[in-house]
Amino acid sequence: MQAQPQSSALTYPHGSTLRLTPLGLRVLRRRMNQLCARRTPGPRLTEILNRELDLSRNLDYYWKLAKSLGLEWTPAQRIGRPGHRVAPVELLPKDQQLCKFCGGVRAPVPYQLSGRKGTLFLCETKCCPECGVKLEVHEIRNKATGKVEARHWSHPFPMPPRRCLNPKCGTEFVPANKKNPHQEGCSRPCTQIISVRRWEKNHPERALDLQRRSSRNRQEKVEQTRILNHLSNKPLAWRRIVPLLLINRDLSNIQAQDLAGIKPGERLSRSAMNRVRIFAGVRGPQGRPAGKL
Repeated sequence: MQAQPQSSALTYPHGSTLRLTPLGLRVLRRRMNQLCARRTPGPRLTEILNRELDLSRNLDYYWKLAKSLGLEWTPAQRIGRPGHRVAPVELLPKDQQLCKFCGGVRAPVPYQLSGRKGTLFLCETKCCPECGVKLEVHEIRNKATGKVEARHWSHPFPMPPRRCLNPKCGTEFVPANKKNPHQEGCSRPCTQIISVRRWEKNHPERALDLQRRSSRNRQEKVEQTRILNHLSNKPLAWRRIVPLLLINRDLSNIQAQDLAGIKPGERLSRSAMNRVRIFAGVRGPQGRPAGKL
């Protein structure tokens, strides 16, 4: 009867263990030694080992394992400000690893495109990822010292024409600012309309609620205009009280008459105020129906 091979336990950062046979452990160490000797970045090394050995470990696990084995760990490439990591091109989707205009292999570059934050993936011929125009580096220098303060990729003049994305406009225009060559609207009103349409598409429920409230407000304004137009043949007290009730529906009878400038000896009775509220379509204070004040 053959003895069962003993397994070794590798400590995992969260307390669990990864069980590997001595043969599997030797394969893992040998493969890690090869990848570390080739100076494979940590994220790429993690992806390769998990795929080849059918594991599901994170980067922190392999980093601790490399330190315990005395291997040289290669961190991810850093560019720009400290802590800004560049994702390798291999992690991009396959349809984005090659330039769709010239077919060249794309590589990360430590610059921005037209003020957008993040790293660009450009091909060797520096095609714009959106329109294919050849980009050039634009440098911003300090006027006092002459040193370069910022760099970004920009479109050379003349820029290619674009079509306004406003469905009611659709005119062809040339962007006036090369820092924003892919603007979506030909003018500020068109840009605002495009932003509103995009917001309505991303928030359909809130957009529908806003449309309902706007429709209700328009109906109320039409009704208020109709009421005010019929005030011309009403008494002076009515012409003063009705606009106040339309503005603030929570006013009591006494408050409405005081704001209207009606003297205490000339105040309307409760039945008269009831007719005023019915004419204005305004309920009593705290939502009580008109006529039960």
